[in-house]
Amino acid sequence: MKRIWIILLLAAVVPLAATAQKKSASKTDFKAFYDQYSGRENFTAIEITGEMLKLFANDESAKAKSKTNTFDGIDKIRIVVSEKPDPVFVEEIKRLPDRDFTLMTTVTEGGQHVSFYHRPYPKHGHKSEFLMIVYGGKDNLALNITGEIDLKNISGLSGIRISGMDKLDSAGKK
Repeated sequence: MKRIWIILLLAAVVPLAATAQKKSASKTDFKAFYDQYSGRENFTAIEITGEMLKLFANDESAKAKSKTNTFDGIDKIRIVVSEKPDPVFVEEIKRLPDRDFTLMTTVTEGGQHVSFYHRPYPKHGHKSEFLMIVYGGKDNLALNITGEIDLKNISGLSGIRISGMDKLDSAGKK
């Protein structure tokens, strides 16, 4: 009789444990995604810290002062780019925005899809996370920015020469 109860208990608990594991794995942490592709062949992974961005503040030119406002409050920028078509990578970047992200805007042009997402961190004051995913054309990438993000200033990042970044300017105006 004990054996039957143990088997019934396991039959009830194992599917619940598997479901819980799936749910936790589906909530993607961008750092884990970044680490997964960092150093892999045919992928470029870029991480820019807030300290590096603060170096722009040391330049006294007017151009640098406007960029300082853009970078002020950003803790980190991470970018992962697929250098060759990779359907697995495309499927993974499509799953990056979990239920905590809010879709801000989507731009589709010539088969290329660019989507912008935002996720606030209520427990951390004004800090939040910005996610841009680009797929469908020759460029496939995911960009993640964390920190105190002001969407009007973030449009200043559109001058950076990365595919899809030019769409930031129009996202900041909406």
